[in-house]
Amino acid sequence: MSTLTIVLLSAGGLLALAILAYALFVVRMLRAAGQPMPFDTGGRARLLAKALPVSEAAVGHALDVYGPEEPAEEPRPVVLFVPGDAPDFLLRKSREWGMFRSYAELCAARGWSAAVASHRPSGNYKRSQVMVQDVLDTLEVLRSRSAELGLDPERVVVWCFSGSVGPVLAQLLRSPVPGVQGLVSFYGFLDLSAWPMKLPAESVERYSLPPLLRQADALPCPVYLLHASKDRKMMTKGFEATRQALEGRALPVTMRVGAGLRHGFEVQDEPALSRPEIEAGLGFVAGCFESRGGGGA
Repeated sequence: MSTLTIVLLSAGGLLALAILAYALFVVRMLRAAGQPMPFDTGGRARLLAKALPVSEAAVGHALDVYGPEEPAEEPRPVVLFVPGDAPDFLLRKSREWGMFRSYAELCAARGWSAAVASHRPSGNYKRSQVMVQDVLDTLEVLRSRSAELGLDPERVVVWCFSGSVGPVLAQLLRSPVPGVQGLVSFYGFLDLSAWPMKLPAESVERYSLPPLLRQADALPCPVYLLHASKDRKMMTKGFEATRQALEGRALPVTMRVGAGLRHGFEVQDEPALSRPEIEAGLGFVAGCFESRGGGGA
C-alpha cells in the first residue's frame, strides 16, 4: 500500500469520525431539547393552531402557534422559532419539544404569540435551500392565517438555533420578507466554510453570514447573535469569522458571548447562567416589536 493511499485512508477515517461525533452531539442535544426549561417561565401559552401544514413539499412537517391565555384585543406580534438542523426523524417532532413550549410561555408572558415550525433537514448543508424554503413557506402561512390567529404580520421576529442559523439568516438578510423586523441566533452555525465536509463554493457563499456581511452596505433589520462560550470549535470559528466581517462596518448586528454556556444551554445549564441570556434575547425582540409601534396586545 502506497504512502498516499495510507494518508488518504487516514484522512477519510478522521473525517468520518468527526462527522459521527458531530451527529452524536446533535442527537444528544436535541433529545435534551425535548425537556422544558428548568425554571418558571412566568406565563401560560394557549395553543391557537396545531400541525398547520407548511407546504406540500415538506411532508410530515408542520407549524404550531401559541398565544397568551387571554383573548387578543388587537393583533399580537409573533416570534417564529426555527429548530436547528438534524436528521429528519428528529426534526419532524421538534415543534413539540418542551424547550419550545417553554419559549412559547416566555412569549405569552410578554403578550406575544409564538410559532414553532419543523422543517426538512439540509442534508449536511448540501440541500440548504430545502431547509430555507420551508422557513419561507412557514412565514407565508403565518401571514396568510394572521387574521384568524390574531397575529400581526408586520411584527415578526425569526429566532433560529444551531444548524439552521447560517442558511436561514443569510437568506432573510439577502432577500427580506415583509414583516420580519428582527433576526435572532442562539448558538448558531454561522459559517458553512467551517463544515468538515467540502461544500460547493456557491453554497458556502450564499448560506453563510461572514461573506454576506463583508459585502453589505445595510441590513433590512437588526440581528442578534449569541454564542455559547463552551460550544464546539466550528461554532466558535464561525462566530469569530462573523465578528471579523463586521469590523469597521456600521451594521445593526449585536454579538454576545454567553460565558460558561454550552450548546443548548436552555435545558443543559443552570438557570442562573442560562436565564439572563434568554432574557437578553427577549429584550432584543421587544425592541424590534416596539420599533413598529408596540410590544404586545
